[in-house]
Amino acid sequence: MCGRFAVYSSAEAIASYAKALQKIQKWDPNFNISPGTMVPIIYNDASNRLLTTMRFGLIPFWAKDEKFASKLINARSESIADKPSFRYAFEKRRCLIVANGYYEWEKSSKKPYYFYNPEQEIIFFAGIWESWKSPNGEIIKTCSIITKPAAENINHIHHRMPVILNFPEAENWLINPNKSELINILYNFADEKLVYHPVSIAVNASRNNYPDLIQPIAI
Repeated sequence: MCGRFAVYSSAEAIASYAKALQKIQKWDPNFNISPGTMVPIIYNDASNRLLTTMRFGLIPFWAKDEKFASKLINARSESIADKPSFRYAFEKRRCLIVANGYYEWEKSSKKPYYFYNPEQEIIFFAGIWESWKSPNGEIIKTCSIITKPAAENINHIHHRMPVILNFPEAENWLINPNKSELINILYNFADEKLVYHPVSIAVNASRNNYPDLIQPIAI
């Protein structure tokens, strides 16, 4: 599961890294993103590539209400191509969810850890997005992070992790129409460069949002 992460890089920095963006929407740094929060994503809309924000927690286009959103923050790579909640987005509406790092809690101790790539400030989670029309006519765009079994060096903390893509994998994820090749992308090895350290339990409360949340603590 990946339900909390941090994004503090500027929109300009992400645009410079990602390249070829036709539209950029700015946001405030957030060191404790939780479900229901607006998060920065990159996706293709017709012939344009956009950097914008969407709500974290997927609502399938066919849903009658918003109850799905709190449950669908993650899509499992093993079933994404077949599960009704995700398969249409997997085929047509893939995205990159921007992050600097993410949090995970050790199952036995419940201690939080922060994961990041020391060689790459900005990382990209493989994601999917949807556009949902509410009963009152409001258009709500939502997204979900794709997860996979955790790499061997970190699975003692948690058995799942987000799929992290490097370019050109990220580029391929956005434009490739081939299902089998897309599935292969989800089992890349970019996560081998991840490192982690323990952080304060202050991150447990989603209302807390400040830079010290990602700083290491002694244990």
